[in-house]
This record gives sequence, structure tokens and C-alpha cells, in this order.
Amino acid sequence: MADTFEQLWKRIQLYAPDLPTPLAQEFINNTYSTAFNWWPWSQSRKAKDLLIPPSEYGTAAFTDGSPTVTGVGTAWTADILYRQIITDGIAPYYTIMAVDVGLQQLTLDRDYGKETNLTAPFEIGQFYIEVPADFGYWDTIRDLDNNWKLHTDFTQAQIDVWDTKRTTSGTPWVVASAPPRVVANGDDVIRYEFWPRVGPGPKQYTFRYVRDPMKMVNPNDRPIFPIEGDALRKGALAECCLWPGTATAPNPYADLARYEKLSKEFNDHMTQAWKRDNELSQQAMKYDDWEGVPYAPIDARYLQSHDIF
Repeated sequence: MADTFEQLWKRIQLYAPDLPTPLAQEFINNTYSTAFNWWPWSQSRKAKDLLIPPSEYGTAAFTDGSPTVTGVGTAWTADILYRQIITDGIAPYYTIMAVDVGLQQLTLDRDYGKETNLTAPFEIGQFYIEVPADFGYWDTIRDLDNNWKLHTDFTQAQIDVWDTKRTTSGTPWVVASAPPRVVANGDDVIRYEFWPRVGPGPKQYTFRYVRDPMKMVNPNDRPIFPIEGDALRKGALAECCLWPGTATAPNPYADLARYEKLSKEFNDHMTQAWKRDNELSQQAMKYDDWEGVPYAPIDARYLQSHDIF
């Protein structure tokens, strides 16, 4: 079992006793981040399910230059919070940031930019999906109804070429990075656009992602397998070799040649970790060239009936 966070930073201080604890912790976490991003380790993958709810339709009053929308005969609930709303079936998408159930009013993420219409037809749906806080990047996302995976390598700019007004709805086959939703404390919530937008829904997906490295914070936190404590110690000590210390207490461990030696030892540890992880996951093995195989709208029957290899 790998060393705990506390054990790791205290071992660094054995070599540099004057190294402040926060800096020792920073060296460990910097090295852990480097090690975590070295390879998509099997334990860095997570799986989630995603249900896109059915769209809601109706009439509401929209005012040019105002973020407030008032429903006309609506029955809005808090369930639609952070979903998107469009009018007349076309872009732009506005995100619902607040719902006043009593007054049947919505607050949008920005001022409404179209002409005032007190009886505008609207659609509310989950056109942008929000991913978990530890999301790093997609491994795969699958459409369970149609038995295919979605493309995750297109951009919103490309969708703008195909469907500027976002008039297309139906079965999505593209997931593109979208502007984040900013919360009160200034943090960003990562979002992606499904295109075409789901209509009318509901729609079920499942996805795997590689998570971002989370800093070790608690004394008993440990790195994921197969990243070992010795690897983190070597990398953190290499950083320590570049720390000059203070004017009154120079770092006796600072040494460029030692830095280069420890950096090589860290790299050697990571190569061994990669080999151990690959023995379990076989991620580095490649049996066929899949580069020319399309995604949607094909399924297993397409592969069985076409000579693609």
C-alpha cells in the first residue's frame, strides 16, 4: 500500500529539515499531478449514467434586455434549474439560473437578446450536460438506445457551420465542449453540448471519463494504484533540489546534478508503474486499426454486414 500524504511530506523534510510543511506538501502534490497525468491509469477512470429528461413546451413572456421570463399558463418547478430554454425553436440557448415557482418566473444567465414577445413559444430541455467536478476528459459516451458511441472530438464552432440556429433536434451523435456555468463563488461547472439536441426525450446514456488529479489534502490520503510513494518521493525531492531556501537558511539539499539524478529515477518509477498498470488493463494493446470506422449512425449490424478491415 502506498504511503499516506503525511508520511510522504514528512519524508521530504528529513532531507531538507528547514523546508516548510506547506512547501513540502506542494512538492508532493505537484509530483502527484505529474504522475497522475503520465498515463490514463486504470484507476483514474470512472463511470456514470446520464438521463436527459423530456423537453417541456409552452408559452412565456420574454422582454428584450431582461433576464426575467414570466410563464403563461406554465407549471414550472425547481426541476428545470440549470436546463436551457429557447424560443421559436432556434438559438440562442439561455440557461435557467433561478426558478420562482410561486410567480412562475425564470431568471436567465444573461439578458434576453431577441425582440420582446409576451406570448413566445418556448422549449426547455437539457441541451447542455454538466459533468462531475473531477471530470478530466472523455473516455467514451454511449447511446444505449441506438447502440453506438458519440463523437467527442468536435467543437461548437463546427456545429455552428452545420446548424447555426440549432434548429435540429432528435438523436445526438456529437458532444462538444460548451461555455461553463459560473457559480456564485466563481468556480466553473464544465458543460458539453449535445447535437442535435435531444428531442423530445427522455434519453439514456452511460459514459466513462478520466478524472482530473485531485490534490491530496488529508493526512491519510493516498495516491492511486500503481503510483507508489517512492515515485512521489523521488519527484518531490527533485523539486526540493531546485528550492534555494531562504536568505538566512539556505537549502543544503539544493543541487542541480542531484535534481537530474532524481528526475531520472522518478521517470524510471513511472515507466515501471505503466508496465504494471498495462498488465492489468491492456490499454496499450492494439489489435486492429479502428481509425476509419465511423461512429453513429452505425451499430453492430453495420459492422457485421460491411467489410471495413
